[in-house]
Amino acid sequence: MRGVVLRAAVAKHPNVDAELLDQLLADPEPEVADEAAANPVLPRSRMDRILAEAGL
Repeated sequence: MRGVVLRAAVAKHPNVDAELLDQLLADPEPEVADEAAANPVLPRSRMDRILAEAGL
């Protein structure tokens, strides 16, 4: 559980680098992936791919 909380905190940190953020988007824990997807530093092109993959 502690690992999930830590990864979620890293995923929402404003200084997380793009490579790590991309890895966190693929995290098996939805809480972590959701935080990564909501991070404002996520490149628009990556967000567009996430939305397209979700059918939105």
